[in-house]
Amino acid sequence: MLHYLALIPGPWFLVLFWSLSGAVMALIRYAADAAPKTGRPDPDPSELGPQRLAALRGGAFAVIRTLTFKLWKLGALGIEEKKQRTYFSSNSAVPAAATASSVAKGQPATQESNPGSRRPWSPAERLILDACATPKMPGQLLKAVQKSMDQVLEGDYRALKELGFLKGPDAHLTTWKMSLVGLIPLLVLGFAKLGLGIARDKPVLFLVISLLVMPIAFLFIVKPWRRIRITAAGKRFLKRSQIQLDWVRSRMVSPEVVEGIVLLMALHGMVVLGRDSSNGPFQRGFVRSASAGSGCSAGCGSMADFSSGSGSDGGGGCSGGDGGGGGGCGGCGGG
Repeated sequence: MLHYLALIPGPWFLVLFWSLSGAVMALIRYAADAAPKTGRPDPDPSELGPQRLAALRGGAFAVIRTLTFKLWKLGALGIEEKKQRTYFSSNSAVPAAATASSVAKGQPATQESNPGSRRPWSPAERLILDACATPKMPGQLLKAVQKSMDQVLEGDYRALKELGFLKGPDAHLTTWKMSLVGLIPLLVLGFAKLGLGIARDKPVLFLVISLLVMPIAFLFIVKPWRRIRITAAGKRFLKRSQIQLDWVRSRMVSPEVVEGIVLLMALHGMVVLGRDSSNGPFQRGFVRSASAGSGCSAGCGSMADFSSGSGSDGGGGCSGGDGGGGGGCGGCGGG
């Protein structure tokens, strides 16, 4: 084998090396994101609700942001801005529900506003309210609630997994195994060529760079560290849901679409709040938190873990980057 490997000119080996690497990356990423067909029709976005949609898009961080916004709109949370800092705190008299008109105007609701529509808070909402019993900045809230929120969301993750939208921790080890099976042979091939190049006194600079860059690119594209990852079916569902609910954007102040606004934030993140100046305090709080480094920024990929990302509001989602490596001209040994 080494004899045939030595016959391949350096530049052509680089082309072959990166072509194989790109094909292996794409294949493993496809396998990691694939999910068995459930045979069920996709549910309506409103059937999943804001909490589950946010969990699908960006895990616990997206849920925390979405539910914090919802609780603020319902008057259960108050916002206070001091010295360029924003604090969330539970209101002393926490309402159980709010009228659509009060929420649409961005005003806190009172318990007397709609007594007949009272309801208990969900466990996730109660978790946020309890954490804000003492005032917290957004970054502090995210850090304080994340681990407990992941536990609360276990039922949501299971439901999304049954729909084929998520892969759970059991798939995490499988992705790592596939990554190692794909990565190790590529590295062995590259280092074998490197050894031949050094032994024959050939230029190997581009090959050394490729051997350093390729594993990083491999891990960045495949992201095997994600314990919970969104599947291709989950991504398609999110995309269709975002398009389906896009009509809400043009009616942001209409009382009848308040729940739709929360759904929209669950799907898109805080970017959808930019058109309504009444949401300024909420947006400024999380922007300051991210810029000060006190929050967990995101990017999906950012998801060192799935629950760390959240799409367009600074958390991730779960999209992965496309990319690959390029070779270069120049000797890489053995040519």
